[in-house]
Amino acid sequence: EDIVSEKEVLLQQQVNLVADLERLKDQKTTIDLREKQVSLGQENLHSFMIATQSELAKQAETFQEDMAKLEETIELMQKEQRAATHRIQENDAKIAARQAEVDKKAAHLHQQEADLASLQESLVQEKESLEQSQHALHNAQTELTTKEAELREAQEETSEKATRLEERQLDIE
Repeated sequence: EDIVSEKEVLLQQQVNLVADLERLKDQKTTIDLREKQVSLGQENLHSFMIATQSELAKQAETFQEDMAKLEETIELMQKEQRAATHRIQENDAKIAARQAEVDKKAAHLHQQEADLASLQESLVQEKESLEQSQHALHNAQTELTTKEAELREAQEETSEKATRLEERQLDIE
């Protein structure tokens, strides 16, 4: 009986050991699967990192190209701005020169207007003087006409007196 009992214990231990062995096999399979998963994950991570680095390198290259283009564009815009500023300065100088010409012509025109006003005033004075002269001439003509009439009367009287004097001399003779 002891042997049977011991045998049963040994059998039970053997069953337990087989169960433990199965559990250990299952655990080893699980560990192996996890190791494979980890290995695959690491491979995937490595592939992702390589792909990401490649993509980042492409983006960096594209960024550098874009920056170079942007710098060229900025430089071109600065050149255009300098050229536009130069044209504006030239136009400002032309406008200033034209304005100086206009101011000079305006000053000349103002002088001509002043000269014209002075000439008009002189003409008004000349006209007034002429009117006074015409008036004096008219008066002189009137007086001359009067004197001529008086002279004719005096000539007629003288003629009459001469005729009478001749008649008297004829009578006296």
